[in-house]
Amino acid sequence: MNILTEMGLFAYPILAIALAILVIAGKKFRDLYIVKRVVRRQSEEHTLNAILVLAVIMVTVGFTATIMGFSSVMRVILTARELDPAVVTRSIASSLLPVIVSLLALSVSSIVWFVLRLRFMSLIEKTDSRDR
Repeated sequence: MNILTEMGLFAYPILAIALAILVIAGKKFRDLYIVKRVVRRQSEEHTLNAILVLAVIMVTVGFTATIMGFSSVMRVILTARELDPAVVTRSIASSLLPVIVSLLALSVSSIVWFVLRLRFMSLIEKTDSRDR
């Protein structure tokens, strides 16, 4: 099964936010590990924090998708006279998929943010010690 199809309409915003996180993290990784520079401290810090903010937004979208999915499943259960348990189970699993994917992305984003933040603080300390 295609994961985007299983996640439904909310797969595309989640995918777009994940792509934005990857782009920001990739740029910060390049700046902090390859170029090894910090241009504007406050701006750089805001950009780092954007990784976590976007990840939290992604989780919110995932929870919204899950709640909407559960709502749809419950409506079908209420209107149907006979239901195959496999259909119900598959529907609930599909409803949970967006929140599972978004929570995994939040976990990875948090680790990436932490590693980049440590490097950022290290470069700030080196810059401050040279300026003295």
